[in-house]
Amino acid sequence: MTLTKALSRELDITLESALMLAEDGTPIPALAERIYDAEPALVAQVQRPFVVERFTWMLYRRQQRAASGNQLPLPGYESLPRRIELKDRKRGALRAAGLQELLQYRQILVVRRDKRLEVLDRLIELMRAYAKPGKTMSVADVMAQEMARLELR
Repeated sequence: MTLTKALSRELDITLESALMLAEDGTPIPALAERIYDAEPALVAQVQRPFVVERFTWMLYRRQQRAASGNQLPLPGYESLPRRIELKDRKRGALRAAGLQELLQYRQILVVRRDKRLEVLDRLIELMRAYAKPGKTMSVADVMAQEMARLELR
């Protein structure tokens, strides 16, 4: 929701006036409070668009934090990317990758002499520890089991 042109203009005039009439050194938050108290009709008109805009911003921030929370939850693996390159230049989500995909990614890192190779090797060893014949486990599955194991300690 956005402000109408007329309302936006009225708000601009009010803000400019407040800045011009303020004494030097008046803190901006104090000016904002003065406008809020002195202009209840204007505040009532801009309240919904401003609150919706702020809520939207806050929701996007939380969503971003949740997305970054989708990174591998165990310390020591933060340097690995969320998406990994596989053979034939395909890309896949690291969390969904199985041991074979990690081995493909490892080959690519070896060619590139990437510094993340050591971290990936630790993850591959962890994946091998959980590997069972005939059962494919993803990185996310292994991480969940490893977290549960660590919580039991």
